[in-house]
Formats: sequence, C-alpha cells, structure tokens
Amino acid sequence: LFGELAADGCLPDNVVHAWSLGIGADTPPVRANGRGVLSAMLLAQSLLTHTKVPRLWILTSGAQCVGQDDLPPASLQAPVWGLGRSLALEHPDLRCTCIDIDGGSLDALARELSRDGPERDVALRAGHRWLARLQRWPSVAKPTRAVAPWRLVTVRSGTIELFERAPMERKRPGPGEVEIEVEASCLNVMDVLYALGLCPGDPVPFGAECSCRVLEIGSGVTHVYKKGEIIFRE
Repeated sequence: LFGELAADGCLPDNVVHAWSLGIGADTPPVRANGRGVLSAMLLAQSLLTHTKVPRLWILTSGAQCVGQDDLPPASLQAPVWGLGRSLALEHPDLRCTCIDIDGGSLDALARELSRDGPERDVALRAGHRWLARLQRWPSVAKPTRAVAPWRLVTVRSGTIELFERAPMERKRPGPGEVEIEVEASCLNVMDVLYALGLCPGDPVPFGAECSCRVLEIGSGVTHVYKKGEIIFRE
C-alpha cells in the first residue's frame, strides 16, 4: 500500500498505528502480540524503506498509569510502548510518538496528532495532556556511620544467581577523571552478559549506569562538575 502511495506521490506525512486499541484483557497473548508489537514493527519497517519517512504515531488505551487514581494499565497493550521507545532511539527519522488515550479525549487526540513537537511519550486523560518528566525527589537520609568502599561482584563467573560485596580500594582521580559515589544504580543487559561471561574483554563494574554524587574532580576535566553535584552516568 505505501509503495503504491509513494509511486503516486501521495505518501502521507503521518501514519497512525491504532491496532493496539483492539487488545482487551481477554485477548489471547499471541493475538495481542500480533495486533500490537508485531504489527507496529512491520509498519515501521515498511515506512523506513521510503526516502521521505512519515512520522509514526502509536496509540494505546490504558497502557500507562497517570496519577494514583488512574486505572491499572492494560498490560497486553503496554509492550508496544517499549517498541515505540526503541524506535525513537534507533530510528529518529520516524519521530515515533506513543499516545495513551481514554474514552474522553478524542478532541485532544486530534489536536495531539496535529502537533509537530518533540514529545515522544504522551497520555491524554479527560482531554488533559500529560507528558513524561523527571522530577527531583528528596533523598533518604544516609546513615552517619562510615562504610568502607565496596562493589558488587559475582561469586563465580557464568551465573547471575549469586552476588557478593567485594572491598574496593579508593583512589584519588587522575587527570581527566572524576570520582563519584553511587546513589542508585541499575543493571542492564550488558551487566547480565558480563556476568554470564558472554562478552569479550575485561568486564566493567556492575551498575556503571547510575545516579551518583561527585566527590573529587581530577585536573583537566572540562565538564561543569561541582563537588556534591548529583549527576546521571551511562
């Protein structure tokens, strides 16, 4: 279809994927996958074959929670949001945007589809527009007792079942280095692969993707870092 439209010079500027809206709580998972992630992936692949790539909008209903009073998310529709976010990162020319709607936001949906902004995650509730934003949260008070530096390691290579704390020697940062204190960290797929011994080379410490506090700054650091500043490292 898109090939014929492109040949006639009628390829649309925007394409809306709405098949996920037909996924209900009683939809068999296999069918839900076909209507959701699989169909959206095939649609994206088709759009990316054209020189002028249309913008892709992915619609869901109840796949995201907005506020404490919102209804529980429709879990079978939620996976397509994961695909949408991956498409936004890996194929920015698609300008993929996920919109989660309710039954009272059709006018707001029409307005959203006419926008040309940078938002990639949008929820519409009772005509109101909600956007994904990070918000500062007061940190929990730390214990006053001193804790010796440590890092997380696997008890033995090739498993992700057993971990332990290993002592870590603290050293002053050299030229171009910054010493950080980890506040919170996450484990991503690379951590799992390193733990299983499936990645070549020397493994990096677990939790390298983290939120941290700057402790010391080495010479020659050109970034605008300050002692005590909280940053995100990835």
